[in-house]
Amino acid sequence: MFRDRTARSTFDGVHRSGADAASAAGRAPGPTCTHASVVRIRGLRAGARGSRPVRWRAMTTTATATRAIGKVKGTLLVSRMNYLRAQGSESAERVLRRLTVADQAVLRGTLDPVAWYPADLLIRVELTIAALLARGDRSAMFLAMGRHTAETNLAPAGAHRAYLREGEPHHLLRSVPALYAASHTSGSRTYEPSGARAAVVRTHGGDEVTADDCLTAVGWLGRAIELSGGKAVKVVETHCRARGAASCEYRCEWT
Repeated sequence: MFRDRTARSTFDGVHRSGADAASAAGRAPGPTCTHASVVRIRGLRAGARGSRPVRWRAMTTTATATRAIGKVKGTLLVSRMNYLRAQGSESAERVLRRLTVADQAVLRGTLDPVAWYPADLLIRVELTIAALLARGDRSAMFLAMGRHTAETNLAPAGAHRAYLREGEPHHLLRSVPALYAASHTSGSRTYEPSGARAAVVRTHGGDEVTADDCLTAVGWLGRAIELSGGKAVKVVETHCRARGAASCEYRCEWT
């Protein structure tokens, strides 16, 4: 189960974690359970007489189950690997070694930006990065991965640079349905203008999603609007399929 809260990111240099928000509200933060790691608590009793107190050890393992059935374009894997390498060679090697031999063979080789790869490979890469490198703030890491994808693919030499037009965020957002279809074999994404400096983007169907998946979309949309010239960008996920909604809805605003 996921905590029933709205995924929010304000792109003005301020990001507050769930724990910070709970503290500001005057209450203790509750536990958040996600699919990215399985935590088992094991009680270790020393001696049959129970002369020592119980010690507790938390064991975290990377999720290995797959849940995606579609495929994604290589540009997404390339951007995730670029993000991973930007964390440092030691961190990158640590993540790669945690993956299966088959996954490592693909990721250590040459990734083709225009080829199709199993979507669950992308998921395993993201989950392992978050499990090993998040340092307690998973939300910030998934947002960062989404933002990095926008920076990579919308850069001057990026695969999607042609969709970027300075000072016109709507021009890029109108292309979101086509960009999504070009990168995913399942699901769809729609765009609806809601004002001169506002729009609603929705994701329909496709593979099973989690709140983490949505954070990468929030990060991508926010950075893409910034690169289009938008200021004081806000992207708020108001509905989420991981919480039972029919679609994932992202409300975007900028000045």
